[in-house]
Amino acid sequence: MKQVVTFILPTRNRRHFVRRAIDSCLACENETVSACVIVIDGESDDGTIADLKDAYDADPRVQLIQNSKSAGFMNTCFQGVELVKSKWVTFMYDDDVLSPYFVDMVGKLVSAGDNFIMGYGAECDARGVYPFRPIAAYNELAAAQLLLTYYGRPVGIDFSGLPVSPICCVTTLDILHEWIPQVTHFCSRNAIRQHFMLNRNIGPDLMIYLLSLLRQSGSVPVAVAVVAQFSSHPTSMSIRYGSSELRIGYWLAKIWGFESLCQTGRRNEAAICASSILLMGARILVTRLTRVETIWSGMIVAEMSRVLWSAIRNRILLRSIIESYLHIVHWMRPRAHQAIPT
Repeated sequence: MKQVVTFILPTRNRRHFVRRAIDSCLACENETVSACVIVIDGESDDGTIADLKDAYDADPRVQLIQNSKSAGFMNTCFQGVELVKSKWVTFMYDDDVLSPYFVDMVGKLVSAGDNFIMGYGAECDARGVYPFRPIAAYNELAAAQLLLTYYGRPVGIDFSGLPVSPICCVTTLDILHEWIPQVTHFCSRNAIRQHFMLNRNIGPDLMIYLLSLLRQSGSVPVAVAVVAQFSSHPTSMSIRYGSSELRIGYWLAKIWGFESLCQTGRRNEAAICASSILLMGARILVTRLTRVETIWSGMIVAEMSRVLWSAIRNRILLRSIIESYLHIVHWMRPRAHQAIPT
């Protein structure tokens, strides 16, 4: 019997892109893997839902759901998780494209009965499709090693530009069921988290990677290839919000990861993460102040203060200071340009 991988795909007013995204998910099919796509439309008014019904009403692999646009993107994602019935799951975005070789990555995960697998992504103009190539190899990397790479410590990893979009990975439904309360609880604690992570949807996607790696005890297979296209166009999130706001959202997600390490007693890794968070927070703050972007400055300082206090309380402050020095040395060291794996 084939094993199913489910793609949760929220959409709204992306009529010209969404069918391409769905079809790339449905191509994730071979003798051992079958695809299911849960499409949740947020009251599109550009003809999207009529097009989707014409194209997929007769396809049992596609489930079309209509939702209120007032639900918001993150609540739609949470609702999608509750509709999943398969063990393996990920999200898909309505303007992006999966590699035709994505199924090979899923097949490797399914055959091993593992919980998490990932590859790389590449940005491409939305009017075209990235020239995907077959997955030539996988690197088996320790979960902790990958986790620290997200905090700027790529020890033993040649390529450090790891993705944050969940379209480059597949995880388990159990992880996403844990992810929802983790996101909601973390964001409930102050306004800056609520704004960037829930209202602007920046950061919860990275938390899927961090949570999956935190819960993984062994190694993680990483496809040494681009497995997904991040489509660039004027209304895409990365262009609409800008790099400054994206940086804050992902920085907040890393704070969640640091707090989780402290809670589980992983002090050495927590020290490395604390140093990275404090340095990154300082850079964010200086950059925004030099641009006279003072909004959120006080809350950024407050978040840094919480991390510093956690480092003191968990007796990792000295180690964090040492790690900060090592981070600075690492950044100043000349490095060769690291291209996206192909």
